Amino acid sequence: MNLTKILIDSKSRPLIQAGLCLFIAILMQTIILFATKWFGWALDSINIWMICPALLLFYIIFNVVLGVEQKNIGHYYRDSIYGVIGFLTVDVFYAKWLSGQSVFEVKSIAWIIIVFCIVYLVFISILNLIRFIMHLVLKQDKNIQDADKDNP
Repeated sequence: MNLTKILIDSKSRPLIQAGLCLFIAILMQTIILFATKWFGWALDSINIWMICPALLLFYIIFNVVLGVEQKNIGHYYRDSIYGVIGFLTVDVFYAKWLSGQSVFEVKSIAWIIIVFCIVYLVFISILNLIRFIMHLVLKQDKNIQDADKDNP
């Protein structure tokens, strides 16, 4: 399977989106670790931990925007939430392993992750509300057009 096919399939598969974001996050965190070792810089754990919320936010925005055009929204959002949980689980453990600090020792990152998760749930709710309103508007419009056809 080539990269183009994976990217095309990821439009309707949030777990692939989460996997791609996780791959990018792990790659960036590893590059930061090797760059600090290679150049002899002091490893600041915040540099490794900042990648996690940055790519989480990217996944959230990417996922919600692609969710607009989905037909089977229930499965899409179920898999999206699993993607967020999986992304956070793997990346938090990986960042802890690299930096030696847990997410709760880097308090600002913990709060950013919590806020992003809440924002994600709010975005999903807003999108579902918009979809519901549009469904009602289109249904009402169809009823009005049918009534106009019956009464010339």
